[in-house]
Amino acid sequence: MKKEICMIVAGLLMMSSTAAFAANPESAEESAGQAALQSPAVSAVQAAADKNTATMPAIKLSIKDAVKIMQTTGTRAETAELHKKSDQALARGYGETVNNITKVLKGLDDLEKYSSLGFVSTSVLFEKSLEAQNAGATLTNKRISILRRDFALNQIEKNYQAEMNQIEYDTLKAYYGVLLAEENLKTERNNLKAQEDILKSTKAQYEAGMLAKKDLLSAQSALTAAQSSVRAAETKLEYAKMSFNFLLGYPPLQEVEFTDELDVVTSPAIDLDEAIKNALNQRNEIELRNKAAALEDKKAALEAAKAMKAYAEEGYRLLKISYDAGMATLAELQQAQSNVYKAGLAVSAAIAEYDLAVYEFGYAQDVGTYRLEL
Repeated sequence: MKKEICMIVAGLLMMSSTAAFAANPESAEESAGQAALQSPAVSAVQAAADKNTATMPAIKLSIKDAVKIMQTTGTRAETAELHKKSDQALARGYGETVNNITKVLKGLDDLEKYSSLGFVSTSVLFEKSLEAQNAGATLTNKRISILRRDFALNQIEKNYQAEMNQIEYDTLKAYYGVLLAEENLKTERNNLKAQEDILKSTKAQYEAGMLAKKDLLSAQSALTAAQSSVRAAETKLEYAKMSFNFLLGYPPLQEVEFTDELDVVTSPAIDLDEAIKNALNQRNEIELRNKAAALEDKKAALEAAKAMKAYAEEGYRLLKISYDAGMATLAELQQAQSNVYKAGLAVSAAIAEYDLAVYEFGYAQDVGTYRLEL
C-alpha cells in the first residue's frame, strides 16, 4: 500500500510538472520546485525514500509499552516534569511567604510588648504596623498562604499523575485508532469477498437465463464499490499508523506491529458510592455519575451491536441459500449483505468506544486527566 501511495503521488507530481512546462517552458523548473514545496504529499514521498526508515526493522508494540514510552520520553513527558518542578517551586514560594509573614508578625508582637513597657513609642509601633499591612504581612494573608502552601504540597503529585493519565489516554486513543482501522479493513475485505460470491452466483444464474442483465450489472457495480471501499480503508489505516508514529516520535513510515487486538476490556464492577468516595479523596471536583452513566450506555450499545451483527449474519446466510436456489431477489441479498457490513463496522466502533469509556471512568475516580493550577 505504501508503495502504491508513493507511485500515485509521484505520478501526480510528474503530470503537474509536464503541464507547467507546456504552459511556460522557461519557468517549468521553478514551478515544479514550488509545487514540491507546497504539496503536502511530498513529505510522505520523502519519508518513503528515507533509507534509514526503509532499513528499520518492524517494532513490536503493545498498548502498555506504547504508554510507557510516551510517559518517559518525548516532549510531553518532559513538559510534565517541568510542570512538576514548577509546582514544587510554587509550594516552596508559598512556604517562604508564610515564614516571612510569621517573622514580621512576631516582630510586631515584640514591638507591642516593648511599647507597653515604654521602650518603643506608639507612633513607631503604628508606623511599623502600617508598613507590614501595606506589604501584605497580615494574619489573614498568613492563613491564606498556609492554605495555598498545604494545597500545593498535596497537589504536586496529583497534578503530575493527572498529566500522566492524559498522556496515557491520548496514547490509548491513537493505538485504538489503528486497531479500529485494522478491524474496519477486515470488515471491508469481508464485504468484498461477499460481493465476489454474490457476483459469481449472479453470473451463473444470468448465464442460465434465470436473471436479467441488470442484475448482473448491479452485482458488478456492488463489487466495484466494495473494491473502492477496501482501498479507502487501506489508506485510512496508513494514515492512522502515521498519526500514531508521529505521536510516538517515530518516522512516519516506521513499521509497527501492534500486538494488542481490538477486544472488550474487563468491565469494572461499578460501586458508585465507593467510586465517589475514592474521587473525593483524590480531587476537588468529580463527574463520576455522568461517567458511570456513559459507561453503562456504551456497554448496552456494544451488546446491541453484537446482537445486531449476529442477526444480520444469520439473515444473510439464510437469504444466500434462497438466492442460490432462485427463491430470493438480488436486491434482497444485497440489502442483507449491507446489513452485515454495517453491523460489522458498528461492533468495531462500539468496542473502541466502550474500552475508552472504561479508562475514562478509571481516571474519573482517581486524580483525573488534567492538572489544577496552584
